[in-house]
Amino acid sequence: MIASTCAKSRTAQPLKVSFGVMMLDEFTQFSFSQFGEDLLIKVLFYYKADPGFYVDIGAHHPRKYSNTHLLRHRGWRGINVDGDRNLIAVFEQERPDDINLVAFVSDRVEQVTFHRFTESAVNTISDIQAAEYARHWSEASTETVTTRTLKEILDTHLPRGQFIDLLSIDVEGVDLKVLTGNDWARYRPQAVVVEAEGLDLSRPQSDPIVQYMNSVGYRLCGFIHVSAFFVPS
Repeated sequence: MIASTCAKSRTAQPLKVSFGVMMLDEFTQFSFSQFGEDLLIKVLFYYKADPGFYVDIGAHHPRKYSNTHLLRHRGWRGINVDGDRNLIAVFEQERPDDINLVAFVSDRVEQVTFHRFTESAVNTISDIQAAEYARHWSEASTETVTTRTLKEILDTHLPRGQFIDLLSIDVEGVDLKVLTGNDWARYRPQAVVVEAEGLDLSRPQSDPIVQYMNSVGYRLCGFIHVSAFFVPS
């Protein structure tokens, strides 16, 4: 709303920030993703005129670190999945017309431990990641939960005939498992953004996520900090 208002005016509006005063004008761009991923997503769908559909696994919050908040302002709707019921309650308040699910996604149905931290952005079902995060944040609680696969979630909740434009995955250490739990013959998004923290751009083909995405017909088209972007080959 702010961006569209400023775009219609030739008079810059001041925004006070900690390092001084920034002027908002028609050239200002806003980002809600953690590292600006939503701006590259905006580029990928630059020529898409009609609203699209997203699936956000590890959605976390409707605005904070959100890869899909900007898309919402363009009329997009979708499915938001997170294991923290308190966070999904916020989605229900702010995105009541989306499909909002409390679920833990992996490559199979099994019981795992959900590690909830004081910083909810690092909640995880990966014991390895949890041990690393515990060095930096306090673990608030643990809970035994049952996982679901991405295929089963889409089979159950994706509206009939709905094409997926964007698949966003950020699940703190089990991102590859989420990918392998999809039915790529049936569900083929136009773009996929996934956390690939160990990806080395000097040799991307050695990364397990890149290798897997290549095997299902997607190529790496971009990378921002820890997020890898894929489009169909």
